[in-house]
Amino acid sequence: MKKDRTDKNALAQTLVLKCGVRPYLSGCTYLAEAIELYSGEEQTPMSVYRSIAERHSVKTKTVMRNIAYAISKCGDMHNKLSDMMGIKIHPDEIHNGLVIAYLAFKLKTTVA
Repeated sequence: MKKDRTDKNALAQTLVLKCGVRPYLSGCTYLAEAIELYSGEEQTPMSVYRSIAERHSVKTKTVMRNIAYAISKCGDMHNKLSDMMGIKIHPDEIHNGLVIAYLAFKLKTTVA
């Protein structure tokens, strides 16, 4: 079971890095964790943020802000996400919830 979680975490990290998120940003780690949590259970993005915040002893708002910052530093996230998902995503549509949902879907379909 622990190996499955490790594999899932490594795959989530890989998906985040493929989108161009810089690995040295704390938002990169938070985003990978959010994808892993969101793909595993029926949760809302807010409950995912809360879980991550508790795990890292920070505020929920800090998790949200760091993920948003990490996403914003990827100049062409919409192109990379579009390529990964096989659909056209407009740059104005990119936000935390969308990125988490699409990458969690990708994680689910890759692991399954």
